[in-house]
Amino acid sequence: MAEVYGTLKDLNLPEDVIDEVMKMLDENADALEKRNVHPISEDVFGSSSWGSQLGFDAGLAQDVVAKAVVEMVAGLRGYHDGLKTFVDDVKDTDESNAATLKALELSTQHVDTPALTLHARSTPAPEGEA
Repeated sequence: MAEVYGTLKDLNLPEDVIDEVMKMLDENADALEKRNVHPISEDVFGSSSWGSQLGFDAGLAQDVVAKAVVEMVAGLRGYHDGLKTFVDDVKDTDESNAATLKALELSTQHVDTPALTLHARSTPAPEGEA
């Protein structure tokens, strides 16, 4: 669950949203992951044919939502892992570039720079002038 919290923080979600998601996951994570969600009874909406149909449809919807939440958590974990890999790569690249630039700086400190001087050139006078 700490991974999910970290991922939600990395996504810069508002703290109240993170708290709600974490509360929901704390209460229902095991049941969702084990697909052990209490099914909705077909008679919960009444014993009429419409009520039974609504109960059946609600049960199907519940299964879809449970699967979607499990997939969402897996996706958030994957996103978090990818983001962590990216940050680590950037950090490694920065450190490598810093070391390379420092080596270049040190090597150029020992190089004598020749003085540049301008030499007078002789140019022929334009035709007709002499």
